[in-house]
Amino acid sequence: MCAVPVNNGFPLCNPGGLSFFQGNNSGGFDSFIAKLTTTQGLVWSSFIGGDRDETYGIFGSGVNNFLHTNQKIIVNDDDDIIIVGNTLSGTTGSVIDYPATVSPTYFSSNIHGDQTGAVNADAYFTMFDGTTQEILHTSYFGGKGLDNVGNVSFFQDKVYMTGGSQSTTAFPINCPATFPNPYCQSIITGGTDAFISQLRLDGLTGIDENDKDNSDFFTISPNPSNNNINISFVANGNYDVEIMVYDLIGKTLVSKTIKKQSHNFNARIGIADFSNGVYFVQLNLNGNTYSSKFIKQ
Repeated sequence: MCAVPVNNGFPLCNPGGLSFFQGNNSGGFDSFIAKLTTTQGLVWSSFIGGDRDETYGIFGSGVNNFLHTNQKIIVNDDDDIIIVGNTLSGTTGSVIDYPATVSPTYFSSNIHGDQTGAVNADAYFTMFDGTTQEILHTSYFGGKGLDNVGNVSFFQDKVYMTGGSQSTTAFPINCPATFPNPYCQSIITGGTDAFISQLRLDGLTGIDENDKDNSDFFTISPNPSNNNINISFVANGNYDVEIMVYDLIGKTLVSKTIKKQSHNFNARIGIADFSNGVYFVQLNLNGNTYSSKFIKQ
């Protein structure tokens, strides 16, 4: 357990040199996260933020302005912790950004909401391992306007985030590929629009736990690659092999089905037009699903 702070200081605690710990307020209003026992003992506590305000947002104009401060925290069945809020750290004049450079980044490691003549907050999204306090993922989320996150929730292997946005450009839009598209509003229609985002946990933290044991079923080579990848495996039987390639936000970039007709299966996928980064390959065959990842560079 952590000792009681002296001189009325903030109760910071980093027992055993845990993976993430920010022992100072970097400036303005920093966020903080703390883990306590049911008997009110402090296990871990840390600031998290840059040198501008976190948990900050202003909506409206003139006399109709209102200050909105909002943070949410959720914990899944694996004790992973997600915190969301708003940040101005990283805007013009800022020296210390919100800590959004831990790999793999999602959407952006730089704030978008900084425009000529205006300073606007982005949402932030940070995920911790609940046991080691290691940061599994952390990033900004938003476009070139004020973006406010309102709520966040887990469901199965996905995270859902809602909020409001005044961004007219650069907001990360990725409409479902279902045809006909059930619903997609790709542009802001005026003032402040609501948004909803679905994030894949395997895109944030690597291959999902259910897929880790079978990721060696097939090989991807070369890996990293810049032009083509070769997918290969050895198995008996003739059956259709569905190949899916996803980016980190779950967008399908490749979807094709190939008939396996021999003991050795080989398929080449062109990736020259992909942006540099991490991608996921999923194979569906003979009633089973196998996943692995590769790097485009």
